[in-house]
Order: sequence, then C-alpha cells, then structure tokens
Amino acid sequence: MSADTGISASTKPKPTIMPSGIVTPEKGLYVLQRLNSLLGHEEHLTSTQDGLLRKWGGAFAPLDMREARLMVENAGEMYFVLRSYKNNTPGTPLVVAEATILDVNGDPQKLVQTHPKYNHIVRPSTWQLSIDPEGDTAIFLQLTTLEEESRRRGIGSVSRSAVFYYTLPPHVRFVLTTTPVSDKFNFEGITRLPTRKLDEMLGRNYPTVNFHYRAGAEIAGYEAKYKEPAPTRPKMQGRQNYEDVVFMLYRRLANGDWLGIARPTNVARWL
Repeated sequence: MSADTGISASTKPKPTIMPSGIVTPEKGLYVLQRLNSLLGHEEHLTSTQDGLLRKWGGAFAPLDMREARLMVENAGEMYFVLRSYKNNTPGTPLVVAEATILDVNGDPQKLVQTHPKYNHIVRPSTWQLSIDPEGDTAIFLQLTTLEEESRRRGIGSVSRSAVFYYTLPPHVRFVLTTTPVSDKFNFEGITRLPTRKLDEMLGRNYPTVNFHYRAGAEIAGYEAKYKEPAPTRPKMQGRQNYEDVVFMLYRRLANGDWLGIARPTNVARWL
C-alpha cells in the first residue's frame, strides 16, 4: 500500500478489459490507439510527455522519459492517443485521453468515498491505476490536446467520441469526468440557475465544464481539493493547476449510444 495514495500495486490494469481490434472508416482522418503504440517511436513519445507536462505540471504528468515509459508500462492500456492518419499510417499524436473503470454507479459521492483523492485513482511516479474491470462507471481522468492548433480544430470532441464508443465495454453505463475548476466555482449557486443563465455562466466563465455540458453531460458533483498534488511530487506548474473538481456525468442509452455524443465517423480504431 502506498503511503501517499492508499492504493495497492495489484491494481495494475489488465489488458483484456477494453475492446480491441481494427475499425477503419472510409475516410479516416485520425486513428485512436493505446499509448503503448508509441513505443519504438521515440519522437512521438517525447512530444506526448512534453505536452502532458506543459498542461498538468509535475503533479499529474510524467516528469521525464523514464516516468513516461513507466506510464506506458503500468497504464498504457488505459491511456489513449488520437493521432493523425494518412495512407493507413498513424502519424503525429494530437490528443491524449486517460480513463479507468470503477463500480460507483455514476455517483460522484460514492467515487469520493472509495477514492478520496485523485491520487487514489492514479498513482504519481508509477502511474498505476485503481481499476475494477466489472465496474459500471468509466472515470474520464483527463483529455489533453497537445497543440494549440488541435484545440482550435475541435479535436478534443473527436477524441471524446472515439474514446466513448471505441474503448468502453458494453457494461459501462456511465462516464464521470474529473474536470478541474477554480476555487471560485460555486456549485450550489450554479446548479440552481435556470437553463439559459447556466448556459451563459458556463460559456463565459468555465469553458472546460461547458465542453462537457454542451455535449449533454450533467453537473453531478463537486469536490474541493480533489486534485491536490501528492506531497512527494515537485511543485512544477503547468497550464492547468486547479485543485477543485467538478464531476460531469454522461449516460449511456439502452441502444448503446451515449446521450449527446455522436458516433465517430472519421476516426479509425487500431487498439
């Protein structure tokens, strides 16, 4: 048991819980792969590690290539990378997504009860994940667009759709995000707003929450200091340093679709 996280090394993810195989649409502009696909492509793994570090800083990103390789080894089945795709060949990494599966019935309070801190889900330094292969809820831990140009092109939405439809097993009925927000986020006040004012408030002040809200996710919960860095990690700042978290809830419909999320049409799956 780790002193700073409280999770066991036995929680290393098993490669059999996520769907695998190849799906190639007629006009695939992107390809979704597991992070371990970058092994052997040093320049791509280096740019991915650098992009994660620039966004999340030393608390929640691999500090160097040694840690990046540990991340691939211990959680590479649960990190996904969207890459450019041309002539049936994967290219530059554009977006990194990380998810795990837990049995919390889509309930943020149950998640916090079983995993009181973000560091109890993903362990810094070794990047081992807490995971329950039979769980009903995917925890969407991060979605990192590596370059500004990709953010402007809306590739984050493409990645979200691909992760939901290509990687989550059929028994997963919910997705909970761990969306960082500033300590000015007034959960009680915001959730009482009528729809029109809520739309305006989120669009103006909380773009990361709005990203999920516009797609159909509910504001399901809030936890102050949930992403408080482990004391053993260096205080290296990134673009995203907020410690408070809003849990956004996505629901799966009876037909297998995700409410508000269209199926990907321009992403190949190569898992």
